Amino acid sequence: MEDLNYPNARDCQHGQLRRQCPHCEYDRDMAEAHEKIDQLQRQNDELNLIKERYEKLIFAVENKHPDESRHETALRYIRQAENRGHQPCGAGKSERQSNGSNGE
Repeated sequence: MEDLNYPNARDCQHGQLRRQCPHCEYDRDMAEAHEKIDQLQRQNDELNLIKERYEKLIFAVENKHPDESRHETALRYIRQAENRGHQPCGAGKSERQSNGSNGE
């Protein structure tokens, strides 16, 4: 680790005080910028993966319900399936029978 607190530190390759050298300051700024770019690229890659997964899920909905977006239809399907999964045995059977459906 370099000692930037030494008052007469002329350890800059440009022959100036490292803390005051515009070339060294530029190099530090560029290193920080590249680090930020790398961080943003990783975040962008993560968001693209999430987007791909979301699109795959949404386009699994072949027939969207009228007056709904694919997102809304998919959400409704998921909620209906989740609600069916939490009903006690036989629950919902009478509802299907009253609608004239045999559940298939």
